[in-house]
Amino acid sequence: MGTQWAGMGRSLMQLPDFRESILKSDVALKETGLVVSSLLMDADEATFEDTVHAFVGLAAIQIAQIDLLTKLGLVPDGIVGHSVGELACGYADGSLSHTEALLAAYWRGRCIKEANLPPGGMAAIGLTWQECIAQCPKGVVPACHNAEDTVTISGPQAAITAFVSELKEQGVFAKEVRSAGVAFHSYYMASIAPTLLAALKKVIKEPRLRSPRWVSTSIPQADWDSPLALYSSADYHVNNLVSPVLFHEGLSLVPENAVTVEIAPHALLQAILKRSLKQTCSILPLMKRGHANNLEFFLSNVGKIYMNGLNVDSNSLCPAVKYPVPVGTPLISPLLQWDHSQTWDVPKAEDFSSGSGGSNSAVVYNIDINPESPDYYMLGHCIDGRVLYPATGYLVLAWRTLMRSLGAVMESTPVTFEDITIHRATILPKSGSVQLKVHLMPSTNKFEVSENGNLAVSGKVSILEDAALDSFHSQIKNQAAYIAGDSKMKLTAHDIYKELRLRGYDYGKTFQGILESNNAGDSGKLQWSGNWVTFLDTMLQMMVVGLSGRSLRLPTRIRSVCIDPSLHLEKVCDDAEGKQAADVHVNRCLDHIVAGGVQISGLHATVAPRRQQQQSPPTLEEFVFVPYVDTECLTSNGKVAEQLRLCKGLIQRLQRKLAPHGVKLSIPGLQGESEGPLPSPEPSEPGLLRLLTLLCGLELNGNLHSELQQTVEKHRGCLLQDELLQGLLDNPPLRHCLDTTLENCMPGKIKVLEALSSDGQLFSRILSLLHIQPMLRVDYTATAPQLDLMTPHQATLEEMAVASAQWDPMTGPAPGGAVADLVVCNHAWGPLRTDPGVLVANLASGAKEGGFVLLHTLLKGETLGEMVAFLSSTAQNNAQQGLLTQVKWHKPPAGGPRTGAIATA
Repeated sequence: MGTQWAGMGRSLMQLPDFRESILKSDVALKETGLVVSSLLMDADEATFEDTVHAFVGLAAIQIAQIDLLTKLGLVPDGIVGHSVGELACGYADGSLSHTEALLAAYWRGRCIKEANLPPGGMAAIGLTWQECIAQCPKGVVPACHNAEDTVTISGPQAAITAFVSELKEQGVFAKEVRSAGVAFHSYYMASIAPTLLAALKKVIKEPRLRSPRWVSTSIPQADWDSPLALYSSADYHVNNLVSPVLFHEGLSLVPENAVTVEIAPHALLQAILKRSLKQTCSILPLMKRGHANNLEFFLSNVGKIYMNGLNVDSNSLCPAVKYPVPVGTPLISPLLQWDHSQTWDVPKAEDFSSGSGGSNSAVVYNIDINPESPDYYMLGHCIDGRVLYPATGYLVLAWRTLMRSLGAVMESTPVTFEDITIHRATILPKSGSVQLKVHLMPSTNKFEVSENGNLAVSGKVSILEDAALDSFHSQIKNQAAYIAGDSKMKLTAHDIYKELRLRGYDYGKTFQGILESNNAGDSGKLQWSGNWVTFLDTMLQMMVVGLSGRSLRLPTRIRSVCIDPSLHLEKVCDDAEGKQAADVHVNRCLDHIVAGGVQISGLHATVAPRRQQQQSPPTLEEFVFVPYVDTECLTSNGKVAEQLRLCKGLIQRLQRKLAPHGVKLSIPGLQGESEGPLPSPEPSEPGLLRLLTLLCGLELNGNLHSELQQTVEKHRGCLLQDELLQGLLDNPPLRHCLDTTLENCMPGKIKVLEALSSDGQLFSRILSLLHIQPMLRVDYTATAPQLDLMTPHQATLEEMAVASAQWDPMTGPAPGGAVADLVVCNHAWGPLRTDPGVLVANLASGAKEGGFVLLHTLLKGETLGEMVAFLSSTAQNNAQQGLLTQVKWHKPPAGGPRTGAIATA
């Protein structure tokens, strides 16, 4: 209540879609005898004192506004309603039809009108909700929680008036509001509820589910899962009438940077919205009481919606043009006139000192990229494997030439470039210099840059002053205000230059000036190092970042470049790591980019052919779902499955062979397996299969334990290369664990510490996988209980740049402390020599906070684990104490790592 006014909606009836929605409302209320269009067009100030007229008029206007926004292509991410505004929420949400929403508003007004309620009133007061509960006199109740310190109270008219006067005397804000003599959302509404419920059940016959977009303000958030809250039903809207309005609670869920549109005949809630929503939110009304032209007001706010970053299809509001147009249609050309507010010099022959082809100045610049030269930084401008002279370098040369001819200083003189054409690229040699000659014609402001007699760049350069300078400053100011509203996902410099490298831009550090950008490539931050060449080139890079495709593009034309060095230094601010930066914004619609005190407009970049085989072929990756626990990851490996089958047959043969000697070999997982033929005693590949074959071939004439021990000790090394025991390391699971670590450590660098490297030898597998990652620096340390155990691997370690150290995790923690991102250990050739909890704790001691531990070991209760444990027991006692079941590994012993990954075989 309070938003209705005589004449609301009249000017918007000029819009076909608005008018069609109002006429549709006429049809919806035909049986009631109420004509909405007449109500809006012929209303006076007393019309909306009638609750039926007030609710119907409000609902019809809101429905028509929603229809217009939908026509414009706007779909809300969230919907919040105030009091009867939840009927419009239902329509916007799709859970109420046009007719249902309008009839619900009609019956709400009619039931209140026919209830003969005692005179009631409402008032807005400047107290919190709890203060209202404590201070309201008898009969007066808090009705609407509008903001933190703004509440609407409701109750008998006399009590409301008296309480308002009392609050004013205390200096508390209090003001009665229009409510048509009804105390809405008070206990008076309880008597209306049964009548309204019966009427609404005839209107809303099949309630529909409310979507998550609709934030309820009539039911507390704790009860949103209740049956009453789930459906846009008659019960829900009756509850809306009899319950307080929890508007402040609903607004608290509106996120930052939200574009908020008030759908109502009048912008009544603007003050409340501005106080309750985040400062980054944009709050826009659609209609306003007292405005001379509400159609203009509506369209201007639609434009503001677009300026806040939302696309609107404004042409949809106008009737479609039918072709061919009638013969009498006037031409548009008479409406276009030349703008003569600015005058331009026309060059004449006498302006040139040596006739029509002369030039007044020519300056030669020698460009040398040797390490002692000031131009050495240009070595970083590498495109497709070649060092090219930057396009912006030509502009800076022309700028320097102009300043020299005028006797001015670059740092304080604004300058503008126009109609720039880059005719050819200049390749900078590794040795020697390149001579660039700049010709400047002051009378026409034209310049030409040539190399070895060949034209490289041409255009115009002049001082930026007077009206043009003021216009440029105005554009820079407006653009800065727009940048503040950006909310897209941020990309780091690492992300950006990895993408540019794939396109062929091999920029060095001196030209990697984009510090951050959003994912659309239209705003971010550029580094300012005091070098105009690199800064301007970085702006051109930003124009390329947002382009689709990965083709190599080189600039060939630029419409204009405006630079104000003094303004630029004002815009530059300190950034992280001691760098200075300027905000940058790219407007794709207007085809210009603004950063600091620079604006570049109309860049045209041409696709250039790539040189062949300048980059190594990219690694093709894929996104797949990887479960935390996978017990079937090796089932698809046919070779491993066949070896496992053969091993199980040999284990059964060995069981039968040892039984007569009183040795009971109890190994799980052998049910249903046949012994099969005895393989060759010398299989082509060493491993468990070879060891079992040798054991099955023993004569066992002497001491059983001694013969088994000697055979196992002699061939123990073959277990280190066994494909069965090392299967997880040669398949995707190891890669998945490494990827998880990389995603959670500092980008570009990882420190790995390997325990028991002399036997585990994980360095060969892990380094090959890590080197797939581009621009990743790996610090790898391999350890062993004694350094001499690493001697056989020393050549390989040196080739891989792996450091060596002494550490036995079975006996103590890492000697260097918690420094590694990842601690790895491969112990799949036998049971652990110590308590698993102690080992895990010692391994975790080497991982920094948030780091990872990867342990590859055997499982108790599995065929391979139990068999290897039996073989190890011939050489050591209680070997099975070093094995845990999979269930126990999922519950690490006390002292184990809080985060980590355990791969088991």
